[in-house]
Amino acid sequence: MDLWLRHPFLILAAMGIAAAPALGAAEGPAAGLDVIFLANEGVYLSGGGRAVILDGCVREPYYGYGAVPDDVWAKLLRREAPFERLDAVLVSHAHLDHFQVEACRELLLARPEARFVVHREVAALLAADWPRWNEVAPRVTEVAPADGKPERYSGDGVEVELLRLPHGAARTLPENLAHIVTLGGRTAIHVGDAEASAAALERSGLTGRTVDVGLLPYWYWSGDQWAAARAALSGRLGTVALHRPPAEAPATGPGAPYAFQKALERLRF
Repeated sequence: MDLWLRHPFLILAAMGIAAAPALGAAEGPAAGLDVIFLANEGVYLSGGGRAVILDGCVREPYYGYGAVPDDVWAKLLRREAPFERLDAVLVSHAHLDHFQVEACRELLLARPEARFVVHREVAALLAADWPRWNEVAPRVTEVAPADGKPERYSGDGVEVELLRLPHGAARTLPENLAHIVTLGGRTAIHVGDAEASAAALERSGLTGRTVDVGLLPYWYWSGDQWAAARAALSGRLGTVALHRPPAEAPATGPGAPYAFQKALERLRF
């Protein structure tokens, strides 16, 4: 059996990533960045005593992609470990494998301490025909970054840069945001379903940037057409492949990213 499959953390250690202790273990406020898997492209990021969720409001499987399990979702709503802290909720785009309206509304009501920083397309879907919108609207920050003009959110130890990185060429597709999140002295980039061509990366200002952790779609390792995306967006400490259908085997071999296998799996950077 391939070493990567038998001992993935040996490979990660060689890349500068330490194996994570059991969930809920004590840690200092400046212990780096933890990435906890939720489902599909959904992750919970924590570091420096702060935490955010990206693309985690997915409760129903969609086109073969996974959803957050019931027990994990219940922990999130009830502030149970490892989800005691939640400062911000982020959404890459308004497709059902990344964002589901009713789940997001439920989280808005259950976690009143969290700020939701989302594209105005996502905010409009949340608000539509919802009698309780006025209760939560003050906690929803709407953004709409243009090419080469990122927007930024800063709040109590959480720094987020939101960049337009197109989903694809079709104009009917929703706006797709890349997020650069700074927590615990680490930077992580999550790109949703970004087209991430060399031209798109240049327009977004991502060419030549360096981040610690890359959280990227698994298909970026499917061929040479994604070479520019891999080169520009991989993390200096490590890269995780997301958006993999549960029925599909992860990429293996030299240069392969780490792939989560189940909800609540965690990596520390």
